[in-house]
Amino acid sequence: AIALWWQLPQAAGQGWRQFYGGAGHENWQQVIALPSGGFAAAGFDNDNSPDALYFAIVDEDGDTILTTVQAIDSFYVFVSGLAALPTGGFLVNGTLNHPGANSQQAWMGRLDDNGILTDSYFPGLDSCSSISALVAETGNVAIAGSKFYFIGNQYDAFAAMADTAGNVLWTYDSDNPEFDAFYDLELAPDGGLWAVGYRFSLNSLTHDIFLARFDADGALLWEKEIDLGDYEAGYNLALTPEGDLAIAVLSYNEDHPTGFIQLVKTDPDGNMLWSQDYALGESVYPTDIEVDAEGNWLVLANYQQATTGTFNIKLLITYPNGQLRSITEYGGLGDDSAEDLLLLPDGLLMAGSSVNPEISSLGDALLIRTDSLARLYTATVSGLVYRDQNADCLAGPGEPALPAGIVVKAEPQQGGHAAYTVTGVDGHYTMYLDTGAYLISVLSPNNLWQTCANDIAIYLPEHDD
Repeated sequence: AIALWWQLPQAAGQGWRQFYGGAGHENWQQVIALPSGGFAAAGFDNDNSPDALYFAIVDEDGDTILTTVQAIDSFYVFVSGLAALPTGGFLVNGTLNHPGANSQQAWMGRLDDNGILTDSYFPGLDSCSSISALVAETGNVAIAGSKFYFIGNQYDAFAAMADTAGNVLWTYDSDNPEFDAFYDLELAPDGGLWAVGYRFSLNSLTHDIFLARFDADGALLWEKEIDLGDYEAGYNLALTPEGDLAIAVLSYNEDHPTGFIQLVKTDPDGNMLWSQDYALGESVYPTDIEVDAEGNWLVLANYQQATTGTFNIKLLITYPNGQLRSITEYGGLGDDSAEDLLLLPDGLLMAGSSVNPEISSLGDALLIRTDSLARLYTATVSGLVYRDQNADCLAGPGEPALPAGIVVKAEPQQGGHAAYTVTGVDGHYTMYLDTGAYLISVLSPNNLWQTCANDIAIYLPEHDD
């Protein structure tokens, strides 16, 4: 018989997962790399209603250097942009929602080096939501979102450019008699921008991707509606190395009533070059897209697990032509979601939140760091595969290790793909795994062998160092 022996994790693998927060529900919505090393993250904390601005600086290992939680009057806070300013401190962009008045307005805040809010700017963009914001090389801030009109109960796609003191340089309102909105933007080389979202018509019952291009002065150069034959909305936008546009799309149809992801590539003038469909699970939606230096597309998404009803994180990676390269899951045993994806020279960083139902119904802010191949290994498991000569399922004296090439399998109980490794010449194996529960088993090399125990259940703790 074949027997399997294992030992508890000895050291962390490559990458890490860190949690942040306290008594309330915390969520990171934006994360950036700092020139001096480490990262800054911003989002919200709802320990004291309404939500407060939640900000932190962490080191390269995700360990907290400083944290601030600051209420902004009586508003709920949504963070859509974060930047480190060349003169020091940080600029935060987002939307403030007033629960009593049921109103919203775009907002900008300046933080000092210690994360203390020193200035708040309300650029006069009432009833406007800032869903995406970026700081241009000029130092100006590009904003895209929607504007709500109480008369007619409709939304218009909205874009603006402001300086870092909150002075509005230009604004755009689609003035559409029906419904449209922008969800993301990308800066253009001429100082203008592209914005993507959706446009809906009650008359034709179409719901298409809405793509627009603005020059540096805010003049609308063109707008296009892209119909893929379903019910679509452009959620995320990025530039490819050759200057084309990469769009992550949320779509619905009869075969996928809870949603599926489509990727669309257009040229800089909005002419579609190709589109691809990807079914990643129930209730799936993209949250960010990046394109690396080789032209590979990385799409961050959240989806609902059919077996548990909880949400989990997936990263979809394609080749430059849209061909699927890999799908990786990063969630744990509870509800996990990610909202921002950051490309690093040696890996990826994802920001979001996590809820462990065994501890609390409230969530903690979450950062996940992977290696350059998008792998997350927070711990190692090692052990020995040997020949059990007396059938007692124990490693007795003199019982020989099996030769190299025996396959050991780790099946994640939280969902996702199984991991495999093979034994060395001395029968030992080492396997890098992420946090979670696993069943470890050995695969018989042929039908002349049988395993002493079918599976060994183990649990790897969070961030095991």
